[in-house]
Amino acid sequence: MTTKIENETFVSIDEALAMLVGLDFVPNKQTVESMLAAFEEKAECDLENVKYGPDNDKFLTIYNICRQRRELAASIKEALEAEIEKVTSDSELKLNNEGIHIKISISSLQAWSESNFGITPIAIKSHRTEFIKRKHATKLLEILDMTILEFWESAEPKLPPKNDVIKAYWKKEYEDIIDQGRNSHFSEKVQEVMLKIMRPDKSH
Repeated sequence: MTTKIENETFVSIDEALAMLVGLDFVPNKQTVESMLAAFEEKAECDLENVKYGPDNDKFLTIYNICRQRRELAASIKEALEAEIEKVTSDSELKLNNEGIHIKISISSLQAWSESNFGITPIAIKSHRTEFIKRKHATKLLEILDMTILEFWESAEPKLPPKNDVIKAYWKKEYEDIIDQGRNSHFSEKVQEVMLKIMRPDKSH
């Protein structure tokens, strides 16, 4: 989980690693290493299923990319941990040792990774880092989050909006998925369910 101290955002070693290998979301109880190993294992199974077939080269390339990505992550983690061990006040990496686990400031992580590897860390979907930037694994949970932020966390809680106001907001912000009609994952029926979740005592 990210931490913010004096305008500096700090992340765990695993979150830092995720940012450096292009994983913008790591589920709870998983690590970057376990996620990348899972991708590699799936790619290996897919390759085995098409062995000697016309798609063999395609899936061999995918497998090699997954394997090399996992190996890259292992090498970066090793370099990162070695750098942390020798950190001083003059080091590129800025650490926060106040909690149980060491955390690294994102700005110093970027300086370190760019100067050493030419890698720019990506943004990650951390737990409530900045609520407005937070996204979940599915689009519907993202919409639910953003609606609650818009009308409950950012507005006067004693004056909740009517359903028509919420629907107008959805139409404006998520028009692309609403306009898919019956194929939409955000159909009228789904919208009504979400409205009941957010306003269980309201029928209007």
